[in-house]
Amino acid sequence: MTTPPLLTYLSTLAQAQPAQPVIARPSIDEIQSHLSSDGLIPTHWILIAAGGLIVLLSGLSVARWWKHRHEHSHPLLVFSTTASLVGLRYRDQWTLVLLAYNQSLASPLTLMLSQDTFDHHAKAYLESRRNWRRETVRRQLNEIRTTLFDDQPAHLPTQHAPA
Repeated sequence: MTTPPLLTYLSTLAQAQPAQPVIARPSIDEIQSHLSSDGLIPTHWILIAAGGLIVLLSGLSVARWWKHRHEHSHPLLVFSTTASLVGLRYRDQWTLVLLAYNQSLASPLTLMLSQDTFDHHAKAYLESRRNWRRETVRRQLNEIRTTLFDDQPAHLPTQHAPA
């Protein structure tokens, strides 16, 4: 029985170029000893370079933020400025912010635009308040309504109506 030419070629190739031995993975101690040897970069220089890179990237990030900081909308800043011009106190502004958040409005400015919108959301907000707190909030909302729209307070419900 003769051997096929392919097997003969492979065996000849294996004899001419023996397989390389498998190199074991180095341990941590070996790596550390090589890093501190004269032939490679010392560890402290690697740490200094990494620290410098972090400082550089942080500086670029702050510079980018500083350049583009005015390009974002600031609805609460606009609301606060507008409410102060109208004459609302900070406590009233905070109440409108809470009311807008409770009613899932995009901005408290929505409440300042229309009397009907304010009344609708104020009534819904009052219904969500606890009984012992409801009267205080109702009085405060009536004061805000009077300040915003310069007319008589709305007839917001004083007691929770049964469903």
